Amino acid sequence: MCAAKQSDKIAIILAGGRSRRMGGIDKAEFIYKGQRLIDHVYSRLKPQADHIMISGRKDYNLDIPYIPDKADVLKGPAGGIISAAHYVSEIYPSHDMFYTVPVDAPIFSRDIIERLKAGHGVGPNSDSVLARSPSGLQPVFGGWNIKKLLKVSTQLDVNESVSLQKLAHMCSAKIMNFPSDTPFLNINKAQD
Repeated sequence: MCAAKQSDKIAIILAGGRSRRMGGIDKAEFIYKGQRLIDHVYSRLKPQADHIMISGRKDYNLDIPYIPDKADVLKGPAGGIISAAHYVSEIYPSHDMFYTVPVDAPIFSRDIIERLKAGHGVGPNSDSVLARSPSGLQPVFGGWNIKKLLKVSTQLDVNESVSLQKLAHMCSAKIMNFPSDTPFLNINKAQD
C-alpha cells in the first residue's frame, strides 16, 4: 500500500451486496456492455481517485485492497461504510474523508468525487455529503467523514437495520444536488 498525501482522494466501491434481484449472482461480475460491472466502475473511478478500494469479499483480480465487513458492525451498505471507515483510519490515519460509489451504477459522473468534495468543506470537521438527483437521495454516492462515522458506529446496535439515510443523518450529512437521474441509474436485474 503506498503512502498517501493529505490531499489524496480515497474512493470505495461498494460491492458487498447479495444481489437477490439478480438471482444471487455476484453483481460485480455481471457482464454489461462486454465488461464486468466492477471493471466499468473501477475504470470510471481511476482518473478521479488516488486510492481505490472495494468494500466486499474480494478484489476481483484488480489488485486493489478489499475491505470485508467487520464482524462487530452493522450489516448491509451501512456496515460496509463503517468497516471502510475503520480500515481507512488505520491505513491512512491523516485522512478525514473517503468517497463511495456502488458497483451497480456504471455510468456515474466522471467528476462525481470533485463534485461531492465541493460540498463538504475541508479538514477534520468537514461534513459528510450525499448526492441527490431529481428522483431523490442517492445515498450510495457520498463523501463520508471518517471520524464522524467512527463516533456514530459506537452508538449503533449491530443487530439493528440501519439505512444509509439514517447513517447520513447521524453524521449530519449535507446534500449535493445533481441535475439529472441518468448518472445514478443502477443495474438491479439482468433486464436492466
